[in-house]
Amino acid sequence: RSSDLKSVMDNMAPVLTAVFTPLLTLGLLSFLVVVLTGGRLISLEREVLISFNGLLIVVAGVVLFTVSARRPESSHRGLDWMQLILVCVAVAVDVLLLWAMSGRLLEYGTSPNKLAALGCNVILLAHLAGSAWHYVRVLVWQKPGLNLVRWQCWALPVFGVWAAIVALAFPPLFGFR
Repeated sequence: RSSDLKSVMDNMAPVLTAVFTPLLTLGLLSFLVVVLTGGRLISLEREVLISFNGLLIVVAGVVLFTVSARRPESSHRGLDWMQLILVCVAVAVDVLLLWAMSGRLLEYGTSPNKLAALGCNVILLAHLAGSAWHYVRVLVWQKPGLNLVRWQCWALPVFGVWAAIVALAFPPLFGFR
């Protein structure tokens, strides 16, 4: 029965990704346009930063989901190009969010929540930039997609280690009781 589940996932992943990749790309592009034309990057509200951090985590999940259903030896498809565009836009949004977070840290000081979010965003930036790099290797340089798969596999433990640091080390460091 696991082969039936695998078959369903193989058929479902491209459909879900084909729907969510353009939607996420348009949403992130809209955010970039609004922020860059508005010129008020540092004054982004805390809730906006949190919402877009969540959205970047969703993007990382969609990329992971797509790559896990992709055969590393398969030729590139239009979906791979859409994923590359999504990841590049997500990298630009993450850079803007990190800029805004840095400004807020300088203006209002540090807190455990700000440091946890900053660390998560740095890891997201590295993950998304690495994903973009591996997609370029697959799509432009015609390299096998195995390194893209490996990159995605390394992401989960890194996010897990950061979550463990926040959950286990932050309380004693910041005097939580």
